[in-house]
Amino acid sequence: MTKRLITGLIAFVFLFGSTAFPQDKAVIAPCLTANAANTEDGNFQYSYTDTTMSGIEIQNYLGSDTNVVIPSEIKGIPVVSIKRYAFMGNTKITSITIPNTVTTISWQAFQDCTSLTSINGAKGLQVLGSFAFKNTALKRLVLPDSITEVGHQAFADCKDLETISFPSSLTDIRGMAFANTKWLRNKQSQNSVVTVNGIVIDGQKCSGNITIPNGVIGIGDSAFANNKQITGVRFPSSLKTIGSFAFGCCEYIKDLNVPGSVTTIKYDAFKSCYELENVSIPKSVTYIGGEAFLGTKWLANQQAKDPVVVVNHMVIDGRNCSGRVVIPNDVSLICEKAFYKNDRIKDISLPNSLREIGSEAFYYCTSIREIIIPDGVTTIGQGAFNNNLSLKYVDIPNSVTEIGMQAFIECKALPEITIPGSLEEIPIEAFRNCYSLKVLNVESGVRSISHYAFEGCSALEELNIAGSVKVIGGYTFKDCTGLNEITFNEGLETIAPYAFQNCNNIRTITLPKSVKAVTTTAFNFSTEGFKIRGYEGTFAQKLAKKINVEFEAIEKTDEPDITDDTTTDSESGSDIPEEPKKGDMTGDGIINVSDISKLAAHIKGKRLLSKAVNADINGDGKVNVTDLSKLAAHVKGKRRLF
Repeated sequence: MTKRLITGLIAFVFLFGSTAFPQDKAVIAPCLTANAANTEDGNFQYSYTDTTMSGIEIQNYLGSDTNVVIPSEIKGIPVVSIKRYAFMGNTKITSITIPNTVTTISWQAFQDCTSLTSINGAKGLQVLGSFAFKNTALKRLVLPDSITEVGHQAFADCKDLETISFPSSLTDIRGMAFANTKWLRNKQSQNSVVTVNGIVIDGQKCSGNITIPNGVIGIGDSAFANNKQITGVRFPSSLKTIGSFAFGCCEYIKDLNVPGSVTTIKYDAFKSCYELENVSIPKSVTYIGGEAFLGTKWLANQQAKDPVVVVNHMVIDGRNCSGRVVIPNDVSLICEKAFYKNDRIKDISLPNSLREIGSEAFYYCTSIREIIIPDGVTTIGQGAFNNNLSLKYVDIPNSVTEIGMQAFIECKALPEITIPGSLEEIPIEAFRNCYSLKVLNVESGVRSISHYAFEGCSALEELNIAGSVKVIGGYTFKDCTGLNEITFNEGLETIAPYAFQNCNNIRTITLPKSVKAVTTTAFNFSTEGFKIRGYEGTFAQKLAKKINVEFEAIEKTDEPDITDDTTTDSESGSDIPEEPKKGDMTGDGIINVSDISKLAAHIKGKRLLSKAVNADINGDGKVNVTDLSKLAAHVKGKRRLF
């Protein structure tokens, strides 16, 4: 009952202060996000890369020219990227000129352009995606000085590609980037270990016990993968990185001595090396990627000793754990996929030494019921708690500055969440399809909520979004059918297209003076009885008139009091700080949603306040839900404390 009451009390909405509205601003903003429908310009279909129209991405080519020139700008906006599949399978193109403004060519952009023989320009290119030019007719390739990454199989099956010029700065060449090219066959005939700029990119012709040459600093992704002729490997003291799946499925390697120069062993590096039994990992290694040793005899032996396998303060595996799991006190990193699909874990205790939770670390751990993330953790990786179906409580501390995409997607039992202000952006699909989520608190400090972040949270009833949030992205709250009235805080500027798509029960929204752009597709404005509340002469009123819905003016008396946190000495004129106010849990001099969240956590016993004196709102010597109720009423503007 107490939990239910607390949940209800922290679910509240704000009224807003006053910020001047630019009168010459367009009433309805155009569809500006990358999710917008494609727009055409000549033979090119394109979209904007973000809500500020800072760049254009080429989506598709509609023409029939054989020599294609991509423009450097469209309508004055620079073309900065080429989307996945944009030219894929176009067998007519023989040459492509890419402007120097383009920094990214995505996956498979030109794959199977079987007549393409030349690439011109592209001197600003930085990232070349996987399969980008796979199976084309290129014969000669000059990679620009600006390039930092060549993706997996980027030029694979370019059978006539014979000459390649690499800039000396390029050190990130992904697996099989030049597989089945004349260039690679020529290099293999000269040396079975093929290197570029100190990186081994191919070792498929190696056999027996091999020695990596001195001076090599990295083993590239998949460089020796599936080579069943290798029985041993000796590394040089210059080596720093062993890439993803570098020796994956090299079944006959038995011993591994990693030199003290190595700092990074990437995911799947020695996966399915079934005979690998003796492994020496030096203290210099500070990162081990997910499943790096999965399927080896060595890992099986370590699991038999302790189901929580720790190497150099990193948990690299916990798949054999069950029940309650306690992570050792000196652990700083839980590696990618460490507890992947372990449905036997019920509870997990994380140490104060922890700094990072890796991508998919607890993916599909369907029986975990509660996660208290300790202060000090800065990063929660992509998909870290994806599909934790039994998870009912998550405490994210203010130390967290990064949460990856889909970190809590499909946590279907989670009833509420508070996003700390230390996080600038709530990422794409972070809490998508959390069907039981009823209360969302976004604390001051968060600046944007990304696309699809809370899509499908159909039980969501209360939004409490701090005024620091400037942008709500496209489809962010799509299918949140439990919402019926929303009040946005002063500071919000943009609500992107389809942000509240299919939220057909919303009847009233209150927009602050700071709002500058709301698209006509952001809400279902055609819902019967839809009403916009706001201040006269602001964007809210103009929007209501434009789309022909009811507008209700907010009276000045509805605005919350603006209190100064200092008083002035009448004699000296100097500012004298006041004593800390009751209700100010954070000590920042402002009473807002952050204080509500902290008091609620204190009452639940999840995160105790260091100074509980400010929490005793009614002065009865106790801190309980009565104080929380009074604090919530104050912040909501219903009942002032002072």
